[in-house]
Formats: sequence, structure tokens, C-alpha cells
Amino acid sequence: MWVGEKHGDGGAVRRAHRRGWRRRVRPRRRPRRGAGRGSVTAGLSAHLFGGGRYSWTDAGNDLVTGAAGSLLAAGNAARDAIALGYPGSVIEQNFGTPFGARRVDVLTPNGVAIESKVGRMSLSSGIQAQIAKDQWLMQNNNKVNGVLWVFSRSAVTGERGPTGPLQAALNKAGIGWAVR
Repeated sequence: MWVGEKHGDGGAVRRAHRRGWRRRVRPRRRPRRGAGRGSVTAGLSAHLFGGGRYSWTDAGNDLVTGAAGSLLAAGNAARDAIALGYPGSVIEQNFGTPFGARRVDVLTPNGVAIESKVGRMSLSSGIQAQIAKDQWLMQNNNKVNGVLWVFSRSAVTGERGPTGPLQAALNKAGIGWAVR
């Protein structure tokens, strides 16, 4: 792009004339902090997403390979094991709430929405949003009679269960929880 080209500011041609119609040179952008090859962010991304390698299904859903794929597989295995304990239950049910969509892992025939968690879980902002959605579902959705969060042991860390603040938040919201 030449400096003399007008882009709606009216003075571009005059400014370019004073500079002698030189080609516009943009300053070199500095890389963002943490975006380098040796940064913590790059190392975490490589660990979680297997170096950025993905495999795609024919339906267009992405399945992550590497460490994140094994975490996804562990979560799905725990969900499926819980669903086997409730004959007639369905998995991955979506519900609308004023706080956004809520996908429960298992919905039992008697209307208990079960959320499966693997490993040690803390009260993060994402978890707080799930609790708010679950509380709303219990109060306003006739298909959900109750909510139960089930915590399973992580094969990687060996830990399981909620932290103290998460236990308190679940109890305050009236959400049952169990460790298996």
C-alpha cells in the first residue's frame, strides 16, 4: 500500500506529499509475551494438545490427541461407567438456561442429572457457572428432579473429589455429590 492512497482521513495525500511519496513501512511487531517456543504457554499447549496435532471425524467434531485426548477418554469412561449403573439413562443431554446451555453427562429415567468429574476439582469460575446452571435446572426444569455430581479418581494424578470450597458451594446450592 502506498502512503498517498486516501483512506477516508482527507489528509493522507498531503502528508504523503511532504514525505516525498515514500513507500509506507510498518514497524516490526514484537512477539507477544509467552508466545515463544520456550515459554510456559507453549509448553502447556504442547503437553495438553500433543504438539498441536488433531484428528478430525467425518462429522466435523474434533478429537484431540495426546494428553488432552487421554483426559477426554478418561472423562468419557467415567461417564459411561456411571450411566451403566442407571439402566435406561441417556448421556450428554443439553438444556437451555438463562446462563447459557448446560450439558449434563447422564440423565437418569427418574430425572436426576449426573455430572461426572475426574480428579481433584476446585471452585473455578467455570465450575461456578455449572453450579448456577444446575441450580436453575433443579428449580425451573420439569425434566430435572435433582442434580448429583460424581467425582472419580484420576488415573494420572490418583486424586479425586472436590476441594473444601467446592464442597461448600455444592452443599449451598442443594446439589448432591459423591466420590467413587
